[in-house]
Amino acid sequence: ARMAEAKFPLLSANAVVTGTEDFVAKPYAVREIAGHRVAVVGLSGGNGTAEIDVRDPLAAAQKIVPEARKEADIVILLSHAGQMIDQQIADQVPGIAAIVSGGNGARKAAWESATTGIPVYHADQAFSGHAGRMMGVGKLNFDAGGQLKAQKWQQVPLNPSIADDPTMDAWVQAQIKP
Repeated sequence: ARMAEAKFPLLSANAVVTGTEDFVAKPYAVREIAGHRVAVVGLSGGNGTAEIDVRDPLAAAQKIVPEARKEADIVILLSHAGQMIDQQIADQVPGIAAIVSGGNGARKAAWESATTGIPVYHADQAFSGHAGRMMGVGKLNFDAGGQLKAQKWQQVPLNPSIADDPTMDAWVQAQIKP
C-alpha cells in the first residue's frame, strides 16, 4: 500500500516475491538529468521476510548494471547492502559511476575502490538512536560521455541550523495526537 502511495519509484534489483522471480519494486529507474541519461539502481539489504526474498546484492548488481547501462550513460547505485558488500560491488562491477551506501558504517569522507576507482559515499549510521543525524551532500560532475570528472561530498549534521521543510513539518504536526 505504501509503495502505491509513493510519488517516486521505489527500487530494488535483489528483492523478489518469495517463490517467484517477480521483483518487489523496479530494479532501476532512468531519468534525464543535465543532458545525461542516468540510471539509478536500488539494492536492498537484510534477510527478507516470508513474503520477500532478498537475494545476493553482488550477483544482482552484476546482472542489472549492464542492463541499466544499455539505457543510460551514467549508473548510480543506491545500496543498503552494507559496506563490505558495497566494497565488493565497487571492486567487481564495472560501469557504475558512484555508489551511495546506507546502513551501518558511515564515513566522513568518500572512499574509492582501488580496483575500479568507483567512489562510495556513506553519510549516516542506521541503528536505533543514531539514524538521521547526518546527511550526505554530493556534487558529481560528468563529461559529455558520462565519465565522472570531479566530485565533492560532505557530511552535514542535521541540527537546528537546518530549517524545517514546511510540508514535512505540517505532516508531522498532523500525526501528533493531543
